[in-house]
Amino acid sequence: MTVRALIAVADGVEDLETVTLIDVLRRAEVEVVVASIEARRMITCARGTRLTADAMLVDLLAQDFELIALPGGMPGAERLAGHGPLGELVVRQAKAGKLFAAICAAPALALQQYGVLRQRRMTC
Repeated sequence: MTVRALIAVADGVEDLETVTLIDVLRRAEVEVVVASIEARRMITCARGTRLTADAMLVDLLAQDFELIALPGGMPGAERLAGHGPLGELVVRQAKAGKLFAAICAAPALALQQYGVLRQRRMTC
């Protein structure tokens, strides 16, 4: 079975957090799909690094993933938190008992906004 992970990205996500998530998971032989919530696949990270996503998030909403991970950084975490379709996907992931994760500001901003941290322990 192939393990699939979705990493959602937006303009302003933290460069190192984003690239590290992608790299570590791929080294672990996880099939990583980087998905942009923006209207384009290329995003600009908080420190100016430009990344080209594999896909647009809206095109992946019907797919299932073993993990959904969100990088932090500002204003990227705010942009992720405000994206309704991503929130619905993370809520579906949580209800299915599957893994979801976030780094830095993303737990407090995005995961808290989506309501998936109730009755769970978290840190950020």
